[in-house]
Amino acid sequence: MAQVKNLKNLLKNSVTASHHLYVQNTKLGSDFKFQLNNLFPVISNTGSAGVTIHSGLTNTSQFNLRQIAATSASVNSGNRALTSTLHGDGHILLTLVESVLDLNLCDNSSAGFLKTVDLAANVAATVLPVANGGTGVATLTANGVLIGNGTSAVTAVDMSTKGGILVGDGSGNPQALAVGTNDYVLTADSSTATGVAWKAVTGAGAALTATLDTGNNNIDLGTGWLSGDGSNNKGINIDSAGKVFAGTGTASFNSEFNINGDIEFLGGSGQPSATLSLKAVTSGTGGHLVATAGSSSSGNGGYLFLNGGSSTGGNGIGGNVEISAGLRDGTGARNGSIEFAVYNRTNALVTVNDKSSSLILDDNLDATIKYGNAIFHTPTKGIVYTSRGDVTQLTNHSTSVTSNATAGIITLAAVALSSGAESEFRVVNSAAQADSLILLTVESPNASTSTDDSIIIAQIASKSDGNFDIILKNIGDSNTDANARKIHYMIINNSV
Repeated sequence: MAQVKNLKNLLKNSVTASHHLYVQNTKLGSDFKFQLNNLFPVISNTGSAGVTIHSGLTNTSQFNLRQIAATSASVNSGNRALTSTLHGDGHILLTLVESVLDLNLCDNSSAGFLKTVDLAANVAATVLPVANGGTGVATLTANGVLIGNGTSAVTAVDMSTKGGILVGDGSGNPQALAVGTNDYVLTADSSTATGVAWKAVTGAGAALTATLDTGNNNIDLGTGWLSGDGSNNKGINIDSAGKVFAGTGTASFNSEFNINGDIEFLGGSGQPSATLSLKAVTSGTGGHLVATAGSSSSGNGGYLFLNGGSSTGGNGIGGNVEISAGLRDGTGARNGSIEFAVYNRTNALVTVNDKSSSLILDDNLDATIKYGNAIFHTPTKGIVYTSRGDVTQLTNHSTSVTSNATAGIITLAAVALSSGAESEFRVVNSAAQADSLILLTVESPNASTSTDDSIIIAQIASKSDGNFDIILKNIGDSNTDANARKIHYMIINNSV
């Protein structure tokens, strides 16, 4: 091995490819050499753009790195848009803070952004078109409403007049409709250019020109009236409970329907008959209909009149008043009766001041006077039988006759009856009962034609249901002549 002594110093930057470093493998006893300049690192740049992060090599094995710093100007109280931060793990973080960017500090000579907009220079015209977000016009009408028109210029409708409203005309040209006359209302009208028009009110204060249709909605009158001329205290008034008043004067709501004045139903020739009735029910007892005249707290009670119609010309007859009771249903029931009731004042059979039926017309067509008398005030008026049972006896005074009436005249056979003689005949009569009271009188012929001293009497011999017998007797001193005498009879029954 060569002796090492007096060696010269070799600087790193002087090492060439001819300088080697001896190396021995002691295990194998082998010798090697390193080319010395291969032990030093080689630094190269990758890419064609940018700035290198090193500033060259020093003494072959040393290279220098450049520092990284943020260079943006400080804005917003010293904050910078670009910052650099060294993190704890050794990496460097570059951050762009967008919120503090100030474009006014940037050079816009070649950039695509604007610091300000100069309409004269940047838009190339003083009026910005609608397509670019403008109006397309240099001025707009004061107090006007803007109307768009596609990409064409914006127009304006003058709305400075009091009460005007904006309406369309169907052609894309809305216009101002001037206010209408006081109390007029805006009404749809297809005959006008705008489809609407101001017209007089067709309600309060004006006559309706068509049917008023509330569309199934209610009308709240409050305290108002339905009247012919719009005035109060005349017509129809309804209170909050739904009670109705019709007529004139101060409204009174004592009942569901209150009328001050007369009621007239149209009827007669060319008109249907009018009926006043309560609604029928499907079960139970029907409702009662009560007609009551006016009461007085300090005077006489009012009269209740039921009048038939009068004939005022053409030789017509007056109208009847018919009071009919209700019809029964079924054979086990009875038809209704008509009862005339009054309050009793003196009749001992009824409690004083109680109301009782005095006259009853029943479904057998019988009239019953329960407690009072039948009083006839006129001397020439009384009981009238319009269906009297008159009959003539045939053959002789023993021949039966048939007379089915409560009262009648039996003309006897035209034969003589001897003085002191008797004769009996039967009267077949469906009105007769075994307990009937039968009144008989004898009508003699004129005195000038009768036999002197002949007197005939008639008496009831017997009675049974359906007939009675009459005995004739001549109590005079001579025979009766052949002139036909007459027997008058009247039956008064104890029961029907």
